[in-house]
Amino acid sequence: MKTKDKILTAVLLTGAAVAGIAVINRWVKEKAVSGGFLKEDDAAVFPFREGDVVYSKSGSGSPVLLLHDLNPVSSGKEWSTVIPALAETHTVFVPDLPGCGRSEKRNMIYTNYLYVVFLRDFIRSEIRQRTDVICEGASVPLVIMAAHMYPEWFGKLVFTAPEPISEAVRMPGGYEKHLRTFLNLPVLGALFYQIMFRRQSIAEHMAMRDFLQPYRLPERILEERSEASHLGASPKSLYSSLLCGYLGCDIREALSGLKQRILLITGSANPSGARYAEDYCDLNRSITSISMENCKRYPQIEVPVTFAEEVSAFLS
Repeated sequence: MKTKDKILTAVLLTGAAVAGIAVINRWVKEKAVSGGFLKEDDAAVFPFREGDVVYSKSGSGSPVLLLHDLNPVSSGKEWSTVIPALAETHTVFVPDLPGCGRSEKRNMIYTNYLYVVFLRDFIRSEIRQRTDVICEGASVPLVIMAAHMYPEWFGKLVFTAPEPISEAVRMPGGYEKHLRTFLNLPVLGALFYQIMFRRQSIAEHMAMRDFLQPYRLPERILEERSEASHLGASPKSLYSSLLCGYLGCDIREALSGLKQRILLITGSANPSGARYAEDYCDLNRSITSISMENCKRYPQIEVPVTFAEEVSAFLS
């Protein structure tokens, strides 16, 4: 075979392989979102400058804003088990954060400051008064910076299973920038994302890291997390921003200067939770820290009654 024939054959085979991968990517995405587990007929939309944000509103009374973990599998559905209890005495707002769940997912770099601006704009536009905030996991640093920059809009704060401060302050380096370039490849980057967020991988992550007794959880939770990770035009954009450190921000000075009352909640089965909580309390001595039994990273899901009671008592 002549050299030019070999080159032509290689090009054709490569093109066929890429086309095949693209078809697989599309099929996986369509299958993951076909169940409609995140759909809510009465959902509202906030027109944020970086994409529309879908949110729910329920109850009456003083406002409480619930912010889910910042993760491609996350959405406002993480709070569904405690919303009814909180809505008895509060007006409860639950957005799907930009880049998550049903909200718009643009092909862009997500940063800590983008979410700080979102929180400020959302409270100003939709809530319109000082608001108590309950946040979880990687959304905790976002609230710390927003409450530090705009304290007039933030009341009491509840930090649920916050990520370690060392992770919150991580910044992108040369390796991370090259990694993001790979993740942004339209076909191979999408394939990598599909592998990382296939249904089995999400289930394994839930069992090993997130929940103490995942076998007791309703099947819909896995379906909701799988669907959330594949909805939207560019669900991998948030993942690449998180993985490459673009959401990093030095929160230590802001945390130490917060004047709001703060409750920090960890799960007793989370082996690192107590150590992370101690780091937060060392920076702000006014933080009240409690540990809840029979749960890991999501006490609002595993022990919703206990969680709602503790939070309601703190907010009242």
